[in-house]
Amino acid sequence: MFEPIGAVRRIVIHHSTESFQGPVAANARVLHLKGLARGYDAISYHYVIGNGVKGYHEINGRKEWAESADGSIELGRPLDSKGAHAIPNEGAIGIVVVGNFNVSKPTEKQLQSLQNLVLHLMYRFKLTPADVVGHHEHQQTDKRCPGKNFDMDEFRHSLNARFNPNDNIQAAIVSRRVEMVVKSSVQTMTAEMLASVTSHERKNQG
Repeated sequence: MFEPIGAVRRIVIHHSTESFQGPVAANARVLHLKGLARGYDAISYHYVIGNGVKGYHEINGRKEWAESADGSIELGRPLDSKGAHAIPNEGAIGIVVVGNFNVSKPTEKQLQSLQNLVLHLMYRFKLTPADVVGHHEHQQTDKRCPGKNFDMDEFRHSLNARFNPNDNIQAAIVSRRVEMVVKSSVQTMTAEMLASVTSHERKNQG
């Protein structure tokens, strides 16, 4: 159904962004539906980090409710599957942080969850802070993603302050924290998304 991601070499950070200036509401379900509406097979990202904002999105003429807990971590595409978030997508895990960080900043809970999630992935795939990049750093693009108010150098510095590749206890603690946040999130979408992808493919083949 999905192409394999291959050997993981990078973690790419995004913001969800919107054209309007108000608070941005989004979650994995809405981003998945937006992906289908744009012709993708599913949500583009592997993880979604919520901001606690609630609101509606209009997708294909229908209003869809978006709600996520502040700092929640929702599952997107399966981690062993190639995303559709930044060219080249091979070997790149995509994490989207809900918000428009050209006009606002991530919440403290979002940054805490993002840091724990990225550290967990760094330990798992034997990466370093240098392998964690913003969308605009990974791909030659006019987009300023994850936004002018998201300082990637500062974020990498915060990772470096906590990261010790030889500390198995720290790795286990970080992984447990991520697991607890994922379980307590509003929803984890992988099973539902896979079902809707199958339905989408059948419709296109029919």
